[in-house]
Order: sequence, then C-alpha cells, then structure tokens
Amino acid sequence: MIYLSQIFFIGIDAYAIMDNHMHIVIETKYTVADSASAEDVAFRWLYLHPKKKDKFGQPIPPTKKEIEDFIKNNEEVDITRAKLRDPSTYMKELNQSIAKKINKEDGTTGRFWRGRFDSVYLPEEGTTLKCMMYVDLNEIRAKIAKSPECSKFSSCYRRIKAELAREKLKDEPNNEIAKEESKLDNWLEPVFNTKKKRGFLNMSFKEYLVLLDWTGRQIRDDKRGAISEELESILKRVGLKSEKWIDTFLSFEKDFKRVAGSENTIRKQAKKANNHWFQGVGCAKQHFIQ
Repeated sequence: MIYLSQIFFIGIDAYAIMDNHMHIVIETKYTVADSASAEDVAFRWLYLHPKKKDKFGQPIPPTKKEIEDFIKNNEEVDITRAKLRDPSTYMKELNQSIAKKINKEDGTTGRFWRGRFDSVYLPEEGTTLKCMMYVDLNEIRAKIAKSPECSKFSSCYRRIKAELAREKLKDEPNNEIAKEESKLDNWLEPVFNTKKKRGFLNMSFKEYLVLLDWTGRQIRDDKRGAISEELESILKRVGLKSEKWIDTFLSFEKDFKRVAGSENTIRKQAKKANNHWFQGVGCAKQHFIQ
C-alpha cells in the first residue's frame, strides 16, 4: 500500500489488515491525475512495471528515452492516466503483488484473497467518518486488540505512533527513533487540513482519536456508555445522530452496499444509476440528520 500510494493518484484514509481479508478507505484524486504531465504519468507507470530491477529486486527508474517513447502515443498516455486513478486497477495491482509473493513462498499458484473486492461509495463526510472508524476498530471488534494503539495492522496504529513521536520531538529534537516514527503516517492522507494537504474530515486528529477511543471501549466492553457533549458536537458537525452511533459498528457492511450516506444522497445516486433504490435508505434515516 505504501509503495502504490506513491504511484497511483489515490490516497489512503484508513486501512485494516486481518487474517483473511482487508479493508481500505481510499480517495480518488481525479483533479490531480488530470493535471499531471504526460511525463509524470509515464514515469509512474513504467516504475510500477519496470523493464529492469536491481539485485535486490527493486524497480530501476525508467530512462529518459523510455519515457519519451511512451509519451509519443497520446492515446496510451490517456488510458494509463485513467488506470492510475482507478480503484479497480489499484486493487488489482495490490492483490497481484501479494499473491505473487505468497505463491513464491508456498510454491503454489492462484489467488491469495478470496475473490474480487467489494466497494461502497462514500460521498459525505459523515459516512467517511463512519467507515473510517469501522475500519480502524476492526481488530477490536474481532477481539485481536484491546485498544486502537494496540491495533498494529491498522492505519490508526500508525497515526497514533507518529503523533506520539512528534510530541516527543518537541522535548527531544535529536531523538533518532522518534524522528523515524514521526514519519509513519506520511503516506496516509491527513485527517484535518495541513499546510501542504487538505484533510478529509472537519475535525482534528485528536478529536478523531477521542471519538475512536470512546467508541472502541463501548464495543470492547459490550456496554453502552453515555456519549459526552464533546463527542455529540463532533458527530453533529458531520450530520450524524449520536444516539445511533454505536449501532454503525455492528452492521455497517450489511446496512450499506453500493452507497453509504443520507437518504437523499442514496436516492440521488440510485437515480444516476437508473435504479429505483439502493440498499441502505432505511438505515440512513436512522443514522443521519436529514
């Protein structure tokens, strides 16, 4: 994922890697892809599929001539640009690379994952928050981890480690370990706006973490606690009903199939697809402030 995030015009908001499946929340960066030069598109694709590798099996960057030859075909450049912003191509490259490595280790052939991926469109901030937390709390729901900071195979683990390291560097600016750990989340999209990038949620990472920690405790202990005014205001900010918040993490995948969002959003997307409805309208009424 780290490697592909440097090549594709796709950002990673959250992920969780389990024993037999994984969840990824992605952003498709169409405007960035459309504004990229033909040389940039060629470099990314040729680096992804290199003609040569070094003695360690790492791709050797394409030569100037290879890039020049590639961009002579304008149609090929346009097709490649579309591939580099396409979630299906991204998942294909990700799954194939894992399968090849495992098959080589096990001396076998075939797919590693069960089959083709399923996807749900997240057009609203509220659904992005719901889905991101659903993913970040996967290990807790599966009773593999007791808390977000112990969920080693998730994005929240990297974000927490990096945030703690950055705090440590304020007191120990020469701490080499902290310097390295502070970079752990560099390849992930920022939760809130930074000087260089726009965030995908209208809340700071610390606010997100408070909500994540409280939610994780409710799921782990199987007891409903009273949601505080602080957390309630965060949820209202993104159009969610606080009294239905915990229910999301017990049935998100079952409730929403193609589109997750408010009732109006789901109906609009269904109309665009020439369908009468999409699954999730009833759940949307319960979870979203209309």
